[in-house]
Order: sequence, then structure tokens, then C-alpha cells
Amino acid sequence: MKNKLIVLLSILLLMLSVLAIVVLVIKDNKEKVKIDVKYAVTSSTVEDNKAKIKIMAGVFSGKEVDPYSYVKLIDDNDLPYYPLNGFSKPSLGKGDSFEFTFEFFNPGRVENILEIRNSAGVVTRIDITLPEIIQKEATNIKVTTEKIIEPKITDK
Repeated sequence: MKNKLIVLLSILLLMLSVLAIVVLVIKDNKEKVKIDVKYAVTSSTVEDNKAKIKIMAGVFSGKEVDPYSYVKLIDDNDLPYYPLNGFSKPSLGKGDSFEFTFEFFNPGRVENILEIRNSAGVVTRIDITLPEIIQKEATNIKVTTEKIIEPKITDK
């Protein structure tokens, strides 16, 4: 009798463990939130062979979103991109916006494509026109960021 009770309790405990694992897996799958980030170039200037591009990122859905995992200016000089490790990055949620400035040294042409990847792995390509460019070999890249309180981005 005692052995039967131990076997039944063991089976019951095993079934409860399996049920708990199933519930945790289902709960984890429901928590995945679609991330939707929109970008707008607010300004682009070129001074001393350095292109400064200001970009506004607005989060329309998602939480704990990093709007720029890497950024690359695609041009003739094949400028380096950055996986931006070591830079302070924002963690944004729905309704938040963030303005950041990237500096690309010695860009090669006027018409370029700015490629931005967010933390969800979504790549956004933005056509950008820079003012007059002096052609030289690309050398370095730098980033600065600042938090914007009021979102000024429009959904196209």
C-alpha cells in the first residue's frame, strides 16, 4: 500500500512538472511583442569632410527596443559600420522617441543609403542626399546621442 502511494505521488509530481513547463512555454510565447520602429532623417550636413546625419527614431510598438544595433552609410568608400558595442544605447518602449547623430568621415558621394538595424534584427534602408562631398578615402566613424522628450516623427 505504501509503495502504491509513493508511485502515485511520484506520477502526480511528474505530471505537475510537465504541466508547469508547458504553461511557462506558452506564457513566454505570448509575451513576444512585435517591434515597430520608424526612422526620419532630421538633418544632414557636411563640414571638413565629415558627414553629420541626425536621425529621429520613434517606437510605435514594442518594449525594451534598441533602435540601432548597427548603422552603416553605404557609399563608394565602403565606410565601416558599427555594431555600436560600448556606446550607451537607449531602451525604448511604445511612444518613445530618440534622436541620434552619426558622423561619417570622408563620405564618397552625394546620394547614399543609410542602413540601420534595430534590436529585433529588422533592417531599415533610408535614401539620403548629402551636401557637396569631397572624395577621399573613408577613415573613421563616431556617434553621439541625446534623448528627445517630445516625439516629432510622422508615420508615412
